[in-house]
Amino acid sequence: MNRVWWRLKRWLTLRRFRSVAIMGMFSPYSGDADEVWGCNRCYVHGVRMTRLFIMDPLETEEEAGRAEYIESCNRLNIPIVLPKKYPEIPLSEAFPLNKVRGELKVRDYYTSTIAYMIAEAIRQGFGKIIIHRILVNQRSVEYVEQKPCLDAWVMFAHGLGIEVGVSDDSMIMRPYPWQSETYGYISNDHHKFCSDLLADAMREIGRVPALFRRWV
Repeated sequence: MNRVWWRLKRWLTLRRFRSVAIMGMFSPYSGDADEVWGCNRCYVHGVRMTRLFIMDPLETEEEAGRAEYIESCNRLNIPIVLPKKYPEIPLSEAFPLNKVRGELKVRDYYTSTIAYMIAEAIRQGFGKIIIHRILVNQRSVEYVEQKPCLDAWVMFAHGLGIEVGVSDDSMIMRPYPWQSETYGYISNDHHKFCSDLLADAMREIGRVPALFRRWV
C-alpha cells in the first residue's frame, strides 16, 4: 500500500517531471538540473546548491573545526540535512529515515552519504537523478566500501521507472576492473587471481571485531 501511495504522490506532485543532480565533495556540478544536492564540504566550490547533506554527526568534528563548519553551513542559507536537527544550524533538518523506510519498503542499506541522498531523491519522486562523478577513483577506500550499496540504490531507482544518469568516469553500475561487462562472452585470465585476493582480504577483515557507536 505504501509503495502504491508513493507512486500516486509522485504523479500528484508532478515531481516526476523534475530532475536532481547529486554531487560529491570533490566533484562540483554545473549542468542543468532543477535541484542540486551536495554533500559534506562541497560548498567550498561555490557552485549552485539547493540542499546539503551531512550524514557524519557533527559530534565527530574536531572542536577547532566544528565552529567554522557550522558557520559555513549557515552562510549557505539552504536546508542542511543531518542525522538529527541541530539548534545551532537553524535550517538543519533530520534525515527522514522513517519516511524512507515506510514509503520505499527497503531494508536499511546505507554505507555512505550518497546512498542516503539517492534514497531521499527516490522518495521525493524525482523523475531523473543525475549522479555526478561519484566513485571515480578506483584507488579510493570509499570505492571499495561504497560501490555495492550505490549499485543497489541505482538499480532500485531504475526498477521504479526513474531515469538515472551516471557520469562515464564513475564505477557505479559497472563491474570491478578485473571483471568483464558480459560474463560468458568475454573472459579475463586474471579474474580468479583477483577474486581470490579479494576473498582472502574479506576473510581477514572478518576476524576484526565490529565496534559500533550510536550517535542518534
